Amino acid sequence: MAFEELNKTSVIIRQAWTTSMDQRESEPLTETTWERKKRLTSKNWLVLLLSCALVTDILGNIILRPSCSTGWFYYRSNCYGYFQKLRSWSDAELEYQAFGKGAHLASLLDQKEAKVIAKYIWSYQRNQPIWIGLNTDPQKNNNWKWIDGNSFLFRAWSNESHYGNMACGEMAYHSNFLTWDEDDCSKSRHFVCKYQP
Repeated sequence: MAFEELNKTSVIIRQAWTTSMDQRESEPLTETTWERKKRLTSKNWLVLLLSCALVTDILGNIILRPSCSTGWFYYRSNCYGYFQKLRSWSDAELEYQAFGKGAHLASLLDQKEAKVIAKYIWSYQRNQPIWIGLNTDPQKNNNWKWIDGNSFLFRAWSNESHYGNMACGEMAYHSNFLTWDEDDCSKSRHFVCKYQP
């Protein structure tokens, strides 16, 4: 399908380029035709520039995007999987470490990433919290950290969170998964995982 679009696009580009070149060469050189030739030359460059952008977009979607495992989706160099299995935080993490490919419970590193994941989960369910790869480190004064080692800079705690009484982080359903709560790690929750293909 996309290769057909690419082929149609190349035919249209070729026709536009040829038509403008033919018009340029068939007229005697006068001041008026000189101005028209300058416009046509500008038009050719514009057509070429736009066609490069279109081809890049089409090829980027076909060739440059790595594939994710079945049931996972691709966003910003990562594959994400949402699982409606009920697991404790540590069991969910172990299950996806065993999956391989460097998979962990998901780290949400900025607001845009968090919104994309929240919207995806919200399309499946709206009433269960979701484990993410956020937990406290007892060896470092119970500071919050991402299980995959990413820096914990972006925060989206809800007003209902108690900031440190529990050890694991979850996406809160009461905010459409846009904020986080902390909870007892032994509770069974759905979970979202992440890996780089």
